[in-house]
Amino acid sequence: MSRAQKTPILVPSQEKSFVSIPRRESVYCEDCDTVSVRTGAACGVCRSYATLPLSRLLQATTAA
Repeated sequence: MSRAQKTPILVPSQEKSFVSIPRRESVYCEDCDTVSVRTGAACGVCRSYATLPLSRLLQATTAA
């Protein structure tokens, strides 16, 4: 996957569509309650550092 494909994907909340984000590259932000593409350690939407890797979150959910 090229660097150009790792840019944040912003979808307006009023738009009801699905966006495909690679699980390894996605994070869940506790501050804005959004799943976005990882941009370093910060959320791709609000730039908060209160993020969790989505793959780790999904593993914890399926293991329970």
